Amino acid sequence: MNHVQSFNNSSKVIPFLIVDNLHPDALKELKKNGVVIGLISELFGEKYAKALNELVSILNNAGANLKSQPNKYLELIEELKTYNETLIFNIRGTLFEYFVGHIHSKKSQSIDLGREIFENNGKHEIDVYVVYNDKVVFVECKATNSKIDGTKIDKWINTKIPAFRAWLLKQETLKNHEIEFEYWATGGFTDDAIKKLDKYIAMTNKFKVSYFRPQAIRELTIKMKNKKLKEALDNYFLKPMV
Repeated sequence: MNHVQSFNNSSKVIPFLIVDNLHPDALKELKKNGVVIGLISELFGEKYAKALNELVSILNNAGANLKSQPNKYLELIEELKTYNETLIFNIRGTLFEYFVGHIHSKKSQSIDLGREIFENNGKHEIDVYVVYNDKVVFVECKATNSKIDGTKIDKWINTKIPAFRAWLLKQETLKNHEIEFEYWATGGFTDDAIKKLDKYIAMTNKFKVSYFRPQAIRELTIKMKNKKLKEALDNYFLKPMV
């Protein structure tokens, strides 16, 4: 805030900080600098604050929670929606990663979301990383209404897949597992993107590559025979955002 206000022509700014809790020293320092504090529990109520904290905890420990209580995040989404529907759509991407992890959780050994690796001279984020008894699956997730274009597919094929594969081959306990790469897109793919994907799949024999458009995602969800999961798909991921 000091940096913003240091400019000669800067407009007058009243800073607000919305938090769930604060150490007394932090509160004192913020007030001294003219920051307006809003506590989530006071603005939205204790029940909302509790549900939000539970959701954060579940998303931060995705692997363990997907195994122990896979439906819990679906219940929290519905509860939070009552108070703040915009919040749910603001974290739609993260929730979709958890959704995909949910579908993989039934038969897998472990799941991790948002894992960052350093490989091929760069940092790369794995949206969903799934380990089965005999294979490892890397999933790219896009919860957008617009279609994925060829440029994004080029990056996935030429940068991400090589980095993920090189990294996995260095993992002693997993290097002999089969490798699969999946691309899930709630908005589907452009014709150019599909052409690139089909061509890449046809010429690749060292590992499996798959992509999932809305109808395929719906079919996989139906196979789970989970009513809450199907409702979440229809309410948050495959219907246009309003």
